[in-house]
Formats: sequence, structure tokens, C-alpha cells
Amino acid sequence: MADQSPFDGQAIWQKVKEKALQGVAYLRAKWAAFSEKYPRGAKVLAIGGGVCGAGLLFLFLLFLLVYMGLLGPLPNYSELKDIQHNTASEVYSDDGVLLGKYYIENRVNAAFEEISPNVVNALVATEDARFFAHNGVDMRAWFRVFFKTILLSNESSGGGSTLSQQLAKNLYKRRSYRV
Repeated sequence: MADQSPFDGQAIWQKVKEKALQGVAYLRAKWAAFSEKYPRGAKVLAIGGGVCGAGLLFLFLLFLLVYMGLLGPLPNYSELKDIQHNTASEVYSDDGVLLGKYYIENRVNAAFEEISPNVVNALVATEDARFFAHNGVDMRAWFRVFFKTILLSNESSGGGSTLSQQLAKNLYKRRSYRV
């Protein structure tokens, strides 16, 4: 017993492995008893668990692909902070008289404080009623659009995009894909 450390990694790993195998055996026995007693319920649970597992795997892979940048580059904080709008160009004379405006869309920047709260509330009410209840992606609206539009072929099911998604769509140009 020369210089033997009190920490034995092999022994700990062996105990963890034994406990894990005991846990798996216990769960298999419980599942077998449940599926024998409730065969229909077991089938529903198995299918539901598989669908949930596949959905979680899909979301994990999606986030991983976005994080790795394989679906395109994401804007950094400074790019999001310094948004450039397509405002009108104004030409003034030497004495400060407005000679003309040149624009594709006649936009004027306004600070948030200059906009009436009624305009903000009206925009939120018409474009994204649950704006203050979600974090930028309204999953309830997406599921509604998915089921009504795709599964039920109802073309008047409304949109699923939020104000945040509409802002992102307008700020960043889409790539064009040709088939």
C-alpha cells in the first residue's frame, strides 16, 4: 500500500455503471408491467415520447447549426444597435431653406419618445397581440398557421410572424435561391 490515493476513479466508475444498469433494469420492468396492464396507453406514450424526442433533437440540431454559422452569419450586437434606415435625402440652400427631398420611400426618423403611445399600442394590437407575452417568437401562432394552413388548407389563417421577426426580415436582405 505505497502511496495509494483515497480517490479510486475505476471503483467510482464501476459503482456508477452498476447503479445505472440497475436503474435501467428497474425502468424496463416497470414499463413491461405498465404496457401489459395498459397496452393502448403504452403505445400512445411510446409514440408521444418518440415524437417529443425527435422534436427536441431537431431543435438541438437547429440551434447547433445556427450557433456554428452553417445557416448563415448572424449579426453582432453593434450591427443590431446601429441600424441604418432608408431616409429621404434633404437638400438645403445656404440660408437654410429646404430645396427638395430625394427618396425612394419618404421616411423620417423619429425617436421612440416622439411617437404617441396610442400609435405604439395600435401597432402592437394589429400586428402582434401577444407581443408582451413571448420572447420574439410566438409558437402558438406558428402552430395555428401550421395546422390551419398546411393541414386544413385554410388560406385565411393569418400570419405567424411577430413584430421582432418582421423587423429582422426588413433589416436583413433575404438570399435568393433558384431551383
